[in-house]
Amino acid sequence: MLVVTIFLLAIISGALGIGVALVAVPVLSLALPDLVNQVHPVSLLLNGVTALFAAIAFGRAGLIDIGLGLRLLAVATFATPLGAMVARMIPEFIIWVLYFASVIFLLGRLLVPIAVRPDHPSAAEFSPVLWLAFPASFLSGLIGVGPGFLLVPIMLHYGIDIRKAAGLNALAVTPASFLATLPHLGHMLLPAGFLLPLLVAGSLGGIIGAWLASYRLSSGMLKWIFFFIVAGTAAYRALTLIVDR
Repeated sequence: MLVVTIFLLAIISGALGIGVALVAVPVLSLALPDLVNQVHPVSLLLNGVTALFAAIAFGRAGLIDIGLGLRLLAVATFATPLGAMVARMIPEFIIWVLYFASVIFLLGRLLVPIAVRPDHPSAAEFSPVLWLAFPASFLSGLIGVGPGFLLVPIMLHYGIDIRKAAGLNALAVTPASFLATLPHLGHMLLPAGFLLPLLVAGSLGGIIGAWLASYRLSSGMLKWIFFFIVAGTAAYRALTLIVDR
């Protein structure tokens, strides 16, 4: 059941170019009791795999500006592992507070209407995104969801179409997600055979989701899918945390 759930979530996340970690964290936390030593490394690995295969599909559709994507990749790759290292130094409840605060901020930004530019931005026009990408990537690594969680809404704020933002983001977050798992590798406590089926499901879901976004789903539909998936998974996890208490 968990593998099927991750596959379906990976389709949605792949369509948005964010990797699956955002929605995988609350789902995995229901099956794995240790947030930092189990949920975070698994979600970050899944994030990297989902984003990698989504980036391939978006690239084949011509939706990725490689020059801008590599700039964003450099910032995310540097900042995200720093956040993952800090996550090992602070209490778990603070990480959850930051997670839900980030969700609220993200949902608020998605509700603000922004004029969408018809083409890729120039390097100068893209520079504000790069400045904001560092703190966004650091925070995303800290809460274990991969940098795409906040990079996509930042690009939407600057008028980049959600499909192009998804493509740029998928390229940028792939190495950052894999590197962010490094601080966790020596502490991962997972059942035998647990990880491989999830990685296969994430790979397939990422490809299917990016293909749907490239050729079948409108930008407006993608934006609302993003909104409701983020809101729904966060609300569900908040409810489970309350019940567990």
